[in-house]
Order: sequence, then C-alpha cells, then structure tokens
Amino acid sequence: MVHFRGGSAPVKALARARARLPAYYYSSRTRFFYQAYGYPGLWAANILWTLGRWVAVSQRLIGRRRTNVKEAEIRDIWINSLKPLGPRYAPSD
Repeated sequence: MVHFRGGSAPVKALARARARLPAYYYSSRTRFFYQAYGYPGLWAANILWTLGRWVAVSQRLIGRRRTNVKEAEIRDIWINSLKPLGPRYAPSD
C-alpha cells in the first residue's frame, strides 16, 4: 500500500498553504513510479506532469483561474529521477 499523504505529517496543511512540501514526498513519489513502471513510466509521469503544469500556468497568464503552484514544485518533482533507488531523501537546497 502506498500513501501519498501522511496522517501525522503536515503535508495536507502545506499543500493548502501552497508551501513547499517535505522532501520525502517527492522522493517517495519518484521511488513509487520507478518501482511500478520503471524509468519509462517515471519519466513519462514527470514529463506529463510538467506539461500539465505549463498548461495551468499559461491559463493563469490569460486570466482563467488560479493555479496551485507550490514553492519549487517544478524542480522538486524531478528529485532523484536519475537514481530513484538512491537515497530515500531529497537533496537539500
């Protein structure tokens, strides 16, 4: 069973505040996609997520709606994508 959001961790509160999520969130996401789908699945998930984020940001620029962009999320989504089974933590800034 995989949990994308922790019960005791502040993930939900940080997501609502659009603050940067903890490093383990992105590291575990990368590890899950790699173990479930291999490199092609991991990279496809990251590329499609990035394309979706660009669409959302472009809609915001033309005045459509507010996006849920979190601090440094576009960079964090790619954490450990080259070595997904490496350290179980994301590199710090």
